Amino acid sequence: MNIPSIDDELRGVPAGSLIMLEGSPLSYANLVARVILSSRSTLGERSTYFVLDEDYDDVRDSMSSLGLRIYAFEASGVWFFMGREDKPLGESFNEYLKRIEEGDWTCVDTFSTLVNSLCKDDRELMQLISDFKDASRVGGGLHFLIVIPAMHVPRQLSIIRNMADMVIKVSYKESGNSYVRYLKVVKSKRRPHQGLIVPFSITRTGIVFETVTRIA
Repeated sequence: MNIPSIDDELRGVPAGSLIMLEGSPLSYANLVARVILSSRSTLGERSTYFVLDEDYDDVRDSMSSLGLRIYAFEASGVWFFMGREDKPLGESFNEYLKRIEEGDWTCVDTFSTLVNSLCKDDRELMQLISDFKDASRVGGGLHFLIVIPAMHVPRQLSIIRNMADMVIKVSYKESGNSYVRYLKVVKSKRRPHQGLIVPFSITRTGIVFETVTRIA
């Protein structure tokens, strides 16, 4: 699966980057991460999806409905689920970090749930993100953190945005009888630029990304 506007942008993001995908549940930010990782898996590269808010079968059904070949990816060993159906959360997270070190591209869905489960204060949140960064420096790859703003206090959001290498906001608005959704790159730490907006639609045959609009 080729996603020209997204693939071109991510191709210039340094390996080892943490990418915050920020949006409400209705924005479907997690679907964006699933499409990007599926694109990677299509190339034969490994992806790990750390899922905390859904059952694995729910994620599989969602991906299959969009034409993403999740069962084939799992069968060929290029896609791996981790999270709520495995070991205690802290133990599963440590194993997840090892997969980052081994070079997998990854996603935490949702990072908000992980933070609220493991972090009692700002210091623990910063340490959690530092653990991500340490692992990603070893393994490279890109790593997506799904963040739901309503699940955090403002200070937490500021810490996550500050420590993330890239921040992409995912939003939606009603247009006629349907919804139009947008990716808006608002921060790129190691590759600063003026940003971009990518409209996309969720259709019966998948997610359709439209023309990139640069932010003036």
